[in-house]
Amino acid sequence: MMFDIPQQKKRAIERRIAMGQPLTGYGWPGMTVRWCTGQLKTHLISKEVNRLKKEQNALHYIGIAADEAHRCKDDPQNRYPLVEWKITEAQALQICYSRGFDFGGLYEIYRRASCWCCPLQRIDELRKLRTHHPELWARLREMDNRARAMFGPGPLGQFKKDWSVERLEERFAREEKAGRK
Repeated sequence: MMFDIPQQKKRAIERRIAMGQPLTGYGWPGMTVRWCTGQLKTHLISKEVNRLKKEQNALHYIGIAADEAHRCKDDPQNRYPLVEWKITEAQALQICYSRGFDFGGLYEIYRRASCWCCPLQRIDELRKLRTHHPELWARLREMDNRARAMFGPGPLGQFKKDWSVERLEERFAREEKAGRK
């Protein structure tokens, strides 16, 4: 989707033509255009949940923690057991650990376990990705190079505000070198 999906909306096509950009791909997601969250997660989940609610009058149990209750939506077929039981995100994680779920150690490294290639994650999380998962970091560099070549320096081709993955690589390498002295 980032590189190959054809643009279909007339306005998007016109804007791409005017900017000299390709008519395929969404480019990097950003704070205002989080296409990946919608297309790859929430839309698919909602579609299936709505089908089950309609066909089987199903309830939807959602794992939002008590310290994130502001994210709850008012729908009588939705249930938020962690909010109801006043279990915070940290407490939920401890409950999982106490029952043998360790998530492959991801929470020992990262603050949150989310999409490894997300440009919305903190720079410190990207530093950890580079250190602990160099194979994913290499793939991220390839994706960034392709996005910049395809979309240019604007929002679609820019990984983070003021940062390409290559610039982050240079920064992290300088930090490592300075730390070793």
